[in-house]
This record gives sequence, structure tokens and C-alpha cells, in this order.
Amino acid sequence: MGYSYSGVLSCDDFTTYNVDPVKAEHKCQAHLLPHFKKLIKISGLNHQAIGTQFIDLIDEGFKNYVLF
Repeated sequence: MGYSYSGVLSCDDFTTYNVDPVKAEHKCQAHLLPHFKKLIKISGLNHQAIGTQFIDLIDEGFKNYVLF
């Protein structure tokens, strides 16, 4: 894409998208779920609470998606 791209890159979690830096990136919510599930398993800090909260938000988003 190059360094001059100034738009928002919307993508899944494929590593190829992480090669060139972009100003803004939107990740597919379904592809974020595994990351938050891994976060919940990490001990310390508030990982479990944060991961659970984000999973709940993503689930709520999917439930409401059909309304739009």
C-alpha cells in the first residue's frame, strides 16, 4: 500500500496487512475474538476482566448487526 496511504485499512487478521504502516486500521471483530480469549488466560493485571468485557461487547455487536 505504501507510506502515502492516508485512509483506513479494513482487514482481517492476516499478517500481510501488518507489513506497511497505516494511519488507521479497522480489524474485523470476528478476528479479534481469539485475541481476547487469549488475553483472558493471561494471569495478572485485569486481563480477564478486560477480555471478558470486550468479548461481551463484540457479542452484543453481532446480535445487533441484523437490526441494521
